[in-house]
Amino acid sequence: ATLKDPTIKLTGTEATKLLKRFDVTDFLPAVKNDIKSLVETERRHKEIFQNRVNAEKATQLAEKQVDLTMKAEELALAKLEEAQKALAEAQANNQAAQKARQDALKREKTTTLDFDRAEMSVEKIKEKVRTGLLKHEMKFMEREAQNLKNEVGRLENSAKALQREADQKKGDAKKLRA
Repeated sequence: ATLKDPTIKLTGTEATKLLKRFDVTDFLPAVKNDIKSLVETERRHKEIFQNRVNAEKATQLAEKQVDLTMKAEELALAKLEEAQKALAEAQANNQAAQKARQDALKREKTTTLDFDRAEMSVEKIKEKVRTGLLKHEMKFMEREAQNLKNEVGRLENSAKALQREADQKKGDAKKLRA
């Protein structure tokens, strides 16, 4: 599981933890801002999702109201001679329910579009954050590689100096024997 795997779900909280893990003091402020933006967009995404759920419930309620008022209309038609007044009232209720259903369907469609846009925005920001974190990870690894390279150079120089000293002492020892 790495940042390079686009199937991994990346949340604002996880992105913040990953940024802290890299221990990079010279990170790009844009990544930090992107993470803040991701957290805020996720919050809005949840809010829009809740609005969508509420709209769906309102649509279901309106559908139930339509069903109920249609039954009432049928009953009123059966008793037309004695219930002319009840028929007119049921028709009015049905029209109101139909309008409520239309309004609810419009609202559901709007919130679904908002939800889809918010979801796309979240994914776009996640990718931006993922890319920023990958850059920081690469920078961190480059710095570590340079440190290791410097250490190898220092150790090689030290080994050469010790070899020269050993050769010198070997030469001195040969001179002493001769």
